Amino acid sequence: MAKKSEEFFIWIPKGKNYDWKIEINSIDETNSFLGGEFSPAIIGEESGFELELNNNNEAYNSKFIGNETINFYLDRGTATNIRFTGKIEKLTKESGSRGNILKVSGAHRFHSKLLDITVTEDYRGDLTGDVILKNMIDKYLTGFTYTNVVATTIKPNLKWEDVPFFDAVVDICNACEFDSYVDVAQDFHFFERESILNDSEAIVYRDTYIGVSGLTTDLIDIRNRVTVSSEDNEGLPILYTSQDSASQTTYGIKEMIIKETSISTTTQAQQLADYSKVPEAEEKGEAISWFLPELLPGDFMWISEPSQEIHSRYRIVKYTHKLFDMTTKCVIAQSRDIPTFLKERRQSEASLESLKNPYKMLYSFNDTFDNENTIASKSTNLTIAEGQIYLSSGTTAIMTSTTFSAPIDITSVHLKVVGEALAGTIFRCSTDGGTSWTTLTIDTLITVPAGNRIVLETSFNSSSTVIKSYSLMGK
Repeated sequence: MAKKSEEFFIWIPKGKNYDWKIEINSIDETNSFLGGEFSPAIIGEESGFELELNNNNEAYNSKFIGNETINFYLDRGTATNIRFTGKIEKLTKESGSRGNILKVSGAHRFHSKLLDITVTEDYRGDLTGDVILKNMIDKYLTGFTYTNVVATTIKPNLKWEDVPFFDAVVDICNACEFDSYVDVAQDFHFFERESILNDSEAIVYRDTYIGVSGLTTDLIDIRNRVTVSSEDNEGLPILYTSQDSASQTTYGIKEMIIKETSISTTTQAQQLADYSKVPEAEEKGEAISWFLPELLPGDFMWISEPSQEIHSRYRIVKYTHKLFDMTTKCVIAQSRDIPTFLKERRQSEASLESLKNPYKMLYSFNDTFDNENTIASKSTNLTIAEGQIYLSSGTTAIMTSTTFSAPIDITSVHLKVVGEALAGTIFRCSTDGGTSWTTLTIDTLITVPAGNRIVLETSFNSSSTVIKSYSLMGK
């Protein structure tokens, strides 16, 4: 008889003898503290703090100018471990029924640095995600370490031009399905999602549990048809669409269009489309408990409330320690609020308006003639140089592309070409790997026999013809 193994846990209460401390520039300011909160998070979520200090004696009138370091200590017992480190970005003086108050707020001390540094890099799928991250840390960040970066086998195609380091890390994480954050010792953590099991903390009914808010699955998050669009160096479209037929059968087609100008190849577009696809709705929401001092961003932690049929591990992407409530609010997954949703919709509409894809094609086969990688054969009198192809002698020549394997059978194509003296040039498309051919007209929707082995043949008929790039789009 087969045996089934399931994970379970027995929670041993740890008590609520919490102790905490707040230091600003290494000076203990706990006695002046009136309230506030500290929010550690994975890279990709907002991580910051807000607090209030008693300024009735006017001691803080000119004590801080901004950029000071703030450390928050929290433990069961004596407060000796830093749970959050930040830098002051905003100082606000207020007076009222509570007297004079100085409000202090800011961002995570190290995460904020990742927003101030931009990167320009191009990785073509020859390095794993962890190696890419380490290389970038070595090149762009001073004082950061990566002793907690876990290896991955995924080799993503990634390209950035003047992109904040923070956003580049998010791209690496999404490509590898990893999480990342920088700890209070300035060390990077990079690990597979739901792989860090936190058994030191839990939100358990009749002990640490206070409440759960909005723990649900939301179909609005499903994206089972994702089209990524970009442009090559000549402004021609690069397209790839990733689909999940099972999800579409269950939920209907839920489409997202991503315009990403940093993408320069169809392979990069394919990877981004695959990574952005969300075929199933995931549970998300918030859970509130008494202090969880040993919680870390990205931890996979137990939440148990039997009467609500909640008993599972959940990935904590952000949490907020709130004083003097002595509570920790955990964000189980990124929430989609109305402004964010409307922003995404506007971005989608804008991309549709500017996309050079009037027939809503799903895939593209591109060549910018930087090399001969996408050419299967060509006449000896055809020359490739400086990003273009032309005749070095004579008036006729033929070039045949390599075979592009589309994920679906293509039944219509749309060809766009950038070049000179194109009149008289004949373009033919094959959908069966080169056995049968259909003549194409530039900038025209053409019906072709169904097939997914796409080849483009170009017949030159003038010594003046120069082709700089083309994009053969299909659906």
